[in-house]
Amino acid sequence: MSSFCVNLKKARMEAGYKSARQAALALGISPTTYQGYEAGERFPRKEETLRELAAFFSCTTDYLLGHTPEPELVQYRDLPDKLKDAGAEAVVLTAEALEAGLSPEDLRELIETAKRIKGL
Repeated sequence: MSSFCVNLKKARMEAGYKSARQAALALGISPTTYQGYEAGERFPRKEETLRELAAFFSCTTDYLLGHTPEPELVQYRDLPDKLKDAGAEAVVLTAEALEAGLSPEDLRELIETAKRIKGL
């Protein structure tokens, strides 16, 4: 079995979904498609789908793909309320920035620059 299908199942179980079908319905995708991911019969065709899976399960795409040994799970309860309200898109954007090689310090600097530009 590939790292992807093994790690996807681990992430699902860590998130509290007892079945692949339950996770698929929560994700809004076909249970057959999702079950194929976990069985190693399918792989997301689009990179965006992979990012959405990682965001949904609060882990990194690197973990799902087997590039990192630990899930690096984001603890939802530890996130600020504004970030919780922003939803998965904020997590996906942050993951993209980190995958692009930006450090957390780089992200903070970008945010501060954006605030100055907007006059906040």
